[in-house]
Amino acid sequence: MLWRLVGKITSIASAPTTVEWYIARDAAGDHAVTALAETAIILGDTDATDGGVSEELGYRWETLDGGTAGSLWVVASLDTGTCDLLPEIVWSAP
Repeated sequence: MLWRLVGKITSIASAPTTVEWYIARDAAGDHAVTALAETAIILGDTDATDGGVSEELGYRWETLDGGTAGSLWVVASLDTGTCDLLPEIVWSAP
């Protein structure tokens, strides 16, 4: 599968410029499914407190079973500041 993370950002404060994020099997982020990606925040044209991020994470096949079946989590942190991030996991078969 080709994995992509897409995020809508609102309420940007104290000038963050990048998001570090990855997909994990658990809410704590202990079991990563993808590599860590550092992605630049693209600020909105009309509102500097809104923006977005998008990162292609490459191809990887992962079988989720047991207690993690059906659950994927986005784990994210900013270089500085705060914001609200609404992430989406997008994938497609090659």
